Amino acid sequence: MGNACGCGGGDGDQAGKAAAKEGSTKVESVVSRLSEAGNRFVMIKFFKPDSPGMVKVHETYCNYADTYTDIIFMEADATANPEAVSDLQIRNLPAFLAFKNHTEVGRYEGSDMGEVKTLIVQLLSKMDKKKKK
Repeated sequence: MGNACGCGGGDGDQAGKAAAKEGSTKVESVVSRLSEAGNRFVMIKFFKPDSPGMVKVHETYCNYADTYTDIIFMEADATANPEAVSDLQIRNLPAFLAFKNHTEVGRYEGSDMGEVKTLIVQLLSKMDKKKKK
């Protein structure tokens, strides 16, 4: 199971927006794919494609997906999934939710990608502890 980060590479703002839209997935299919993850951590980015700054957030998220290959990265367009946004009690977009075995194990709501990296490092730390046991 690979990462579902809609990175298309490309030039400028329009390419980034197109990649963000292409990477959006109905949350039902994203959440249903959690079972395919086994014991791996899964990070899902909920976003609104036309939000200011989303291109930079998307590019950084895709870079994280390429770098931290022990975590599965996915995306879901929040505007296409209002029920999931409500069910998951997401208050701010973008939102980054981490899951393991269908259970939410971490969350950050906002566009500070340094905070997202902190969440990723916490997940990796949990993996390292399990490996040492």
